[in-house]
Amino acid sequence: MGVMKKADRTALNNFYKNLNNFSPRTTKEELPRQVGEGKIAQTVTRKGVLVSEWNVCFHEDVEMGGSADRDYLSAVFCMREGISWRLGDRRQELAVGRGESCIYRSGGVREEIYYPGKESFSFRCVKIPVNLFEQLLGTYFAARERQVYHRALMEEMPKVSMTPDMYRILDEIWEYTKYRGGISYLYLEGKVTELLSVYLQEILETCVTVREQPVLARSDMEDILEVRRWIDGHIAYVPNCDNLARSVHMSTSKFARCFQQIFGMPVHAYIIEKRLEQAARLLTEEGMNVSQAAAAVGYTKSSNMSAAFKKKYGVSPKEYRLRKFVAVRAKEEQ
Repeated sequence: MGVMKKADRTALNNFYKNLNNFSPRTTKEELPRQVGEGKIAQTVTRKGVLVSEWNVCFHEDVEMGGSADRDYLSAVFCMREGISWRLGDRRQELAVGRGESCIYRSGGVREEIYYPGKESFSFRCVKIPVNLFEQLLGTYFAARERQVYHRALMEEMPKVSMTPDMYRILDEIWEYTKYRGGISYLYLEGKVTELLSVYLQEILETCVTVREQPVLARSDMEDILEVRRWIDGHIAYVPNCDNLARSVHMSTSKFARCFQQIFGMPVHAYIIEKRLEQAARLLTEEGMNVSQAAAAVGYTKSSNMSAAFKKKYGVSPKEYRLRKFVAVRAKEEQ
């Protein structure tokens, strides 16, 4: 192979540098020191999806309000203290606590949000233009599915518990800064689509399936969903399938059959999946090392977790943690 000429190398370096001009821009705003501490970061995709991250603490009680200039489907994810807000001249009130999420239609309606003073708030918000959401429904879903999701999301303002997948995607969204040009937009919009898919699945399971599922009895469906929520909240201490079934007064065979029917995988596979997702979050967000993360999600041997982790994510837990650290540093320096 020939040696690249200096002029060609310079041109190539300039080309790569100029790609930044065509990459998503993150706007960061610091709170005025006289009112509080913290910052808000926001970026926008080429399709008009707004992604924002709020980390704020006000000195005194504060109420903020405003109206969006577009019709959005807004999803709010509460990471710390609970928040509440009003829509449409105080006719509708919404509230989410730590680890909860709510999705609602917000376009053209005034929103007022209340922040008690001296409390740390951290939440993420994704605003999807309603016309884009309608387009996605029309592209990927049958008429019956479109009707179900349209009613659930546009009319009912559902609230769900955040899942490990949601935490993971919300963290990974900001890694678009690792890329340049159109690739960064492609990555960002891909993560937004992935988050919407996970959210729709959760809505289907918690808000729609119970009333729409004709095969399982409603009581059985509710019992299985309750067990799933318990597993998600106690992933390090999940008992065997016999005890899980006993907790909802089912036979082991019926419990296993119903669980797989709803979630599309055996109980043990679901537990492994959630343990690895939680471990990934602990490695990156909590700063745990591999042994600590393995113990925290229920592995007695870190080597067993490492093997399963690499099979799922394609890299070792240590390498995964390092890559996340580099991505966070790149985001902070942007």
